[in-house]
Amino acid sequence: MSEHQTSTLMEALQSVQRAAASDFAALAPITGGQPRIQWKMAAGNRNERYAHMVVKAGQGLAGEVLRHGKWAKLDEGGALAAGQLLRCPLMLAEQLLAAAVFPIPDPGGSAQPLGLVYVGRRQADSYTPNDVAKIEAILPEFACILKVNQQHISK
Repeated sequence: MSEHQTSTLMEALQSVQRAAASDFAALAPITGGQPRIQWKMAAGNRNERYAHMVVKAGQGLAGEVLRHGKWAKLDEGGALAAGQLLRCPLMLAEQLLAAAVFPIPDPGGSAQPLGLVYVGRRQADSYTPNDVAKIEAILPEFACILKVNQQHISK
């Protein structure tokens, strides 16, 4: 991927991070209907471990979103939080206490999302309905940028 394409995608990812008032944001594009996808870029990351993590349908917070196609959140207040926080490698690696994952809708109308965007906070501040609305409002623009650059994202 060219430096300009990387810069454009990173700017879009950072705008999602800001809209969500988050400390961390990551992108996992979906290419070719693969059952496993990887985080390709992150903003606000403390290390590069995210790049080695794989998302499998049904496993962890991102895997549930991948399987069901609907956004999900995880924080200390949820019933599943105690076990889930410890089983989510991205939350552990980035020391996140609250996270939300959103499917990136295909602007072409396909039911298959273009990817996943993961946002997280290092404080135990849960994502509110207002936060979710802000993120969902910016996803269509993010999707268009990702669609244009998706063919250039390396494996």
